[in-house]
Amino acid sequence: MCLISMKANKNIKSIPWDIILKALKNAANEDERYRFNTWIEANDRHRCLWNELHQAWNDVREFNTGFNPDASRAWQQVVEKTKNQYLKQTRIIPLYWRAVAVAAAIFLIAGALYLGLRDSKIEQGEAAYNIMYVPAGQRSQIALADGTSVWLNSGSRLQFPASFETDSRMVKLEGEAWFEVATDKNKPFVVQTLGLEVTVYGTSFNLTSYPNDAFDVVTLMSGSVSVASLGSGKEIFLQPGQQISYLRNEHLFADPLLADRETETAWRDGRLVFDDMPLGELAKKLERRYGVTIRIEGENIEQLRFRGVFRRESLEQAIRALQLTAKFQYKIENDVVIVY
Repeated sequence: MCLISMKANKNIKSIPWDIILKALKNAANEDERYRFNTWIEANDRHRCLWNELHQAWNDVREFNTGFNPDASRAWQQVVEKTKNQYLKQTRIIPLYWRAVAVAAAIFLIAGALYLGLRDSKIEQGEAAYNIMYVPAGQRSQIALADGTSVWLNSGSRLQFPASFETDSRMVKLEGEAWFEVATDKNKPFVVQTLGLEVTVYGTSFNLTSYPNDAFDVVTLMSGSVSVASLGSGKEIFLQPGQQISYLRNEHLFADPLLADRETETAWRDGRLVFDDMPLGELAKKLERRYGVTIRIEGENIEQLRFRGVFRRESLEQAIRALQLTAKFQYKIENDVVIVY
């Protein structure tokens, strides 16, 4: 997260731009992914730089999905621009300005198109929201303006204002996050996902809402929350220790269950805990943890169930550990794991 001050760095030339590009394009091999992760973990400056680059890359692709520029030339301009910014004090940049700044570099080869993009964004009058994105295999923590602490799991995206000036404190989440919400009786804290609106009052809870998952899951550890469906309007109140799942497409709530705190919060410490979990569900968690795509061939294999804990294992070590308790084969082709 880019909340730190980064002063001139004599080692700016040591930034592995070639590997960063491959990571953005999901084209890095296992050795390159190891070198990339080692660089990311070296210090907060590296993680900050990666978060900004990754979000800018996604912003430009989202704003202009129909345009396919000269990738090499565009990338060189992003690199040069980022090098200059890296030598200056850095902060979280509001979504609008970051998108425009990076688009200015990437779309230099298509100036007319960029001008249209810029004008359309100005007309929208978008509020000054910040966006924090955590790439696959990473985790991050941020303190919001009201004192609320948020831990973000891999592949997660949090949108939040620079300050909470309205009657509520609204943020938007895609992915998984643990919230420790600062108490403010006059301003409820609201988290909006793809399917839910969760209103909290001085609470600690876990919320999972990945776009490619069918369910949103809310796990309350302390305090109180109301969980409302954006589709049906139905609202449910949770008690501490309860967990509820919501099927987005059908706008349906499951009955609340007792939560397993260890399973739900282990990711904050870098652990993946799974208990009687089907391989189909576990594969999604492994995809986010290792930044790969897992393709399962065969319904019987998808329903295999596993119990265990992964800590610092590599991708292959994790898969081989699963093979100790179930019969299946696998092969890795670039960033795709085929299980059969």
